[in-house]
Amino acid sequence: MSGSASATRLRHGLAGTGELARLAFRRDIVTLPACCVGIAALLAITARDLKLLYPHAV
Repeated sequence: MSGSASATRLRHGLAGTGELARLAFRRDIVTLPACCVGIAALLAITARDLKLLYPHAV
């Protein structure tokens, strides 16, 4: 098998991948930022609570 034949098969094997990725990002346009904000809030609340529970810790 020549190099161009394997490259052609690779292109056909990945056909539609870009469209599927765009669809996934468009579908998750609200969910992904909401999850990021939620995780950041959870980390901030946990850090605050640990400071309140253990005030003498370094």
